[in-house]
Order: sequence, then structure tokens, then C-alpha cells
Amino acid sequence: MRRFKPLYHGRFLDVVQHHQTGFEVVRTTNSVAVLVYIIGEGLLLVKQRRPAMIRKGNRYGWITETVAGRRDRKLTLKHLASSEIREETGCAIKPKDIKILNGGKALALSPGALTERIWLAYAEIPRKRVSNRWNKIFGVDTDERTERVLVPLASLEKMKFTDMKTFAVVQWFLRSQTWKGA
Repeated sequence: MRRFKPLYHGRFLDVVQHHQTGFEVVRTTNSVAVLVYIIGEGLLLVKQRRPAMIRKGNRYGWITETVAGRRDRKLTLKHLASSEIREETGCAIKPKDIKILNGGKALALSPGALTERIWLAYAEIPRKRVSNRWNKIFGVDTDERTERVLVPLASLEKMKFTDMKTFAVVQWFLRSQTWKGA
């Protein structure tokens, strides 16, 4: 007996219906989000258009968020995080220099509707390894268009968020006090 009835098959997700409850469920790949700290300066985030974020006051769907990517390739979490950092920011961070947070346990993004779970990660990079080309667009070869955004340490406590994964890793960062020794 099938537990889910297929309703829609798309490029990045499927929608299915649970046979007992009738609830629709969005099936999609899991993901990783990695917070990048430029030592002594601030957090390296990315700005990009997200069609699901288009609404009044955000006509084009622009949001600022942490580097993230789908787990649709056969890579370890650290290798995927490293690959996404390079793709979305142009910075090279070795997989061994990435820390997986929450004891390596993935978090459900919206357990009432999505199958997606996300692993949160953290990496540091010295300022000298970050190019000064802040106006460069990254991710073009993967049909993404990301711009780098530096959020200075002094601005973090007052930052307003539109993205849950970014809020979560920034709160971890602020609580960890990792950066206060830098």
C-alpha cells in the first residue's frame, strides 16, 4: 500500500498527499547552510532573488541570507558547504575548516509541510583571503546570481532577518562568542 499519492512532480520538488490524513507534503532534497565569518570584520552573507519571497514591499524577492545549497550531489556535508561557499562568494574554504553545528543533527524547516531537513555549518576565513571585488556577481555558471554582503560585527545585534536559517546561525554565532576573541 502506498502511503503517499503523487500530486505534482517538479524540477526541485514533488507534492504528495498522505493517504490517511489527506495532508499535502512537499518532498524536496535536504540542504546545508553555512555561516562564513571574516575574522575580525563580520559575516559574509549573500543577497539574491528568491521568487517565493516576492510580495508587497519586496517586488523582486531580494533577500540577504547565509550561503546554502541543496544536497543533490553525492558530497559530504563539509564538501558541499565548501563548494557552495566558492560558488556563491568566490571564497575558498577547505572542507576540513568547516564545522557542522547542532551535533551534526539536521533540522526540519517546516515539519508540517516539508520533508527538507537542513544542516547548519560555520567557517572562518582571514580577511586577506577575501577579494575586494564586492560588486562582482557570483553563481552565474549555476543559474544563480548572488552578491556578497558584509555585515559588520557591530550591526549584528540589530540585524533584521527574512530567512530562518540565517537567523538561526547568526543567533548561534552571537551566543557562541567565538568572534569575541578575534
